[in-house]
Amino acid sequence: MIPLIRGVTPEDIAGIGLIHDEPSVVMGTLPATGWEQLSLLQRWKRLAPINLGAAVVATLAVAAWFRLRQPSQIATAFAYTLVYANFMGGLIAAGLIRFGRRMYFRPFPQNWILIAGAILAATVTGSLSANLIFLAFNYLPERTFWASFWEANEFAVLIALLFGISGFVHEILRTSVAVAAAEMHTRQLHEERARKFALEAQLASLESQVRPHFLFNALNTISSLIHDDPKLAENLVGRLSALLRSSLDSGHQRLASLGSELKIAKDYLEIERARFGDRLRYEIDVPPEAHSFQLPAFSLQTLVENSVKYAVATRTDGGAIRIVSRVEKGEVCVEVWDDGPGFTAGDMRPGHGLDNLQSRMAVLYGPEARLEIERRAGGTVVRLRAK
Repeated sequence: MIPLIRGVTPEDIAGIGLIHDEPSVVMGTLPATGWEQLSLLQRWKRLAPINLGAAVVATLAVAAWFRLRQPSQIATAFAYTLVYANFMGGLIAAGLIRFGRRMYFRPFPQNWILIAGAILAATVTGSLSANLIFLAFNYLPERTFWASFWEANEFAVLIALLFGISGFVHEILRTSVAVAAAEMHTRQLHEERARKFALEAQLASLESQVRPHFLFNALNTISSLIHDDPKLAENLVGRLSALLRSSLDSGHQRLASLGSELKIAKDYLEIERARFGDRLRYEIDVPPEAHSFQLPAFSLQTLVENSVKYAVATRTDGGAIRIVSRVEKGEVCVEVWDDGPGFTAGDMRPGHGLDNLQSRMAVLYGPEARLEIERRAGGTVVRLRAK
């Protein structure tokens, strides 16, 4: 938190992007730059020309008034006070606009001494200017010039210091709170960005485990066929090449359409069918309207690979796999059935297969991620839902 007693330093403001015209990250709390954009300075910039202009207009009005008639003592005092006040106020505002930044960022209490001195100097200068104008218009006798000057400053200095320093204290407190809020918001943005980078790194790590694992299994299948059936092995190399090309084309995309996922899954099943022969049987039943829905990349292949592992590879007579999908209430439900001995969530190996997919879905979808495993008497169904 920024100490309020010393005000706001350039480092405080620069640290949150409020100096050198850097964009502010504050949600409307402070404008886009530093000292020049603090609200008190904006008011002074408007106030200085208004006060000085009003002083000139008031002087001319008093001159015209005094020529037409002799005003009462009260009216004369009011007219003089109006001219004095506007000259003093205009010079105070103009002086603080010109030198305020240098004074404001001085160490405490030097900054307050300089500010009080500037207000005092502007007040005295304003009073002197008003007296000179009155003298020039012959509204002030020369013999009473200095007496009038000191009389005007008796209360003007006190009032100017009181209101000037009170305004500064108010603005520093207000600005300090605003900068503290900006600093907190900036910290929250940095933390959110750090979490995002961490999730992206986690997702990239999980995805990097999927493709090498799949490639390893596919190459094992092909290598087992090189001596027994070179022609089939060559055909499978072509399929694997097409599958890897699809993987590279997806680049760093986190999601892929169900249609492209089906093609990858089918290529994978054909490669595995070459390994298991008639022991591997599969069926695909996915309506065309479901093809455009997005799934985590290589998610369907992961489900299919899991069924091959538990329902086909472990049994001498192999097994059947069925891929079905349906669209319901704006989301797609993809199911991979198999007639194997079944497995549960407890059978998942950490960092592999379904566990990896579940982690990726948690990163992509958060709490809405749903990967369901249902064990039945006739096998297992793994269900994935996505919008």
